[in-house]
Amino acid sequence: MPVWSNPDQYVTGQASDLTFLISRTIGHHRRSLGSIFPESRLRLDGPYGKDLKLHTFETVVLTAKGLGISGILPFALHLAARKRHDNGLRDKSARLRDSSEPVFGDLSRHVDLIWWLEHDDQDRWVHDQLQSLQEVDNKACLTRSLSQLIANSQKFLIVWCIYPVKRNPERKLPFTSNEYWSRRYNFGFDEFSRELRQEARYPGRTVVVGK
Repeated sequence: MPVWSNPDQYVTGQASDLTFLISRTIGHHRRSLGSIFPESRLRLDGPYGKDLKLHTFETVVLTAKGLGISGILPFALHLAARKRHDNGLRDKSARLRDSSEPVFGDLSRHVDLIWWLEHDDQDRWVHDQLQSLQEVDNKACLTRSLSQLIANSQKFLIVWCIYPVKRNPERKLPFTSNEYWSRRYNFGFDEFSRELRQEARYPGRTVVVGK
């Protein structure tokens, strides 16, 4: 499952490199990886599925368990990168008054990413990607003008990593913990249902995507 490309490539739509997250312990991938050597030639088939058009929903809830993060993280990266792009162009246009660069105009106003880890070490799989997502998210906030911040005080992206057990406090998280990026424990279906009902109260349409 492709899990990552450069955030700027999500805006241009022209990816020149991809990183894949593949299980080496189960399924046919284990056998296939055992036969790959440096300079081997690979054939990629896909992608499959359809465009979910998440940018047409005001509220987007992305959920994943374990390896499923590989299918969910690109959605968050895609939406956050487009948001950063638009905020930057709108601020530039407000200053220059003559900018003709197009904006995406996504409807998305709230994006929640909730990842249930099956064991603590799973956060190492996407350590760099989570850091990059947080960097994109931070830049999206920095490019917003004061008027935009006042008009919409709700944070665009919220990320929760749900760990099965209490972590060793000396071990660093793959992101900087704050009010919107946090680790949690014992977050089950009942708690998730309550959060989902809260999300549904936001104006506009809500979509939930799970892997």
